[in-house]
Amino acid sequence: RRVSRALGFDNLQSNTLSVQNDRGKTEFLVLGAASSALLDLGRLATDLILFSSDELGFVRLDDSVTTGSSIMPQKRNPDVLELIRATAARVRSRQGEIGAVYSPLGAGYHRDLQLTKEPFLEGMQGVLDALSAVQPVLATLKVDPQRCRAALQRSIGATDAVYLRVAAGEPFRSAYKAVAADPEGAVEGDPAQLWRRRTHEGAPGGFSLEGERQALEASLAWLDVEKQRLDEVWRLLDQH
Repeated sequence: RRVSRALGFDNLQSNTLSVQNDRGKTEFLVLGAASSALLDLGRLATDLILFSSDELGFVRLDDSVTTGSSIMPQKRNPDVLELIRATAARVRSRQGEIGAVYSPLGAGYHRDLQLTKEPFLEGMQGVLDALSAVQPVLATLKVDPQRCRAALQRSIGATDAVYLRVAAGEPFRSAYKAVAADPEGAVEGDPAQLWRRRTHEGAPGGFSLEGERQALEASLAWLDVEKQRLDEVWRLLDQH
């Protein structure tokens, strides 16, 4: 117990059978939890690569997070995002490697488990690298409102046009067919204004960064209370 405290552990593991059989499994679970963030980062990287392309141009990546070409002077390659995306895939493969080593083993210690350390450490380093690399990308990202607005087709408000007809008393089926026959012509006004009118919870016009911040703070406060409760439970268990 003295060694456990000196190393900063919360408590001492007294069930040696559980500890022994959790070798490999613990690494698998920890890397899986850490790499779950990279599932989002990998998809975000793909979206930003697409949205920053010359064809779309919805966003612009800063020169500090892109590279040029050895022969084409106009090139701005999204190398950082591409490496983040590849790292996300690589970390998931590292977790799979650990699971493949661990799963066929029987109870007890096996030398096979030695080979779970390398993929675990490399996987965790990949998680840290990706989280670090994405920060300057997001901090310097620029959105082009004009390109975004130009890409809005009037037909994006087709569903709104259907519901406006229904609200006026027209049966849904006939309203749907009428709008489907001419989606562009059935929509009146600016499509962006249609979005802003959608203010119910979860709708584009109802989104609030302040509301999301408050929800996050509430979640963090709840986690803090739960941690204190669990710490007290462990303290009481240690007394027995």
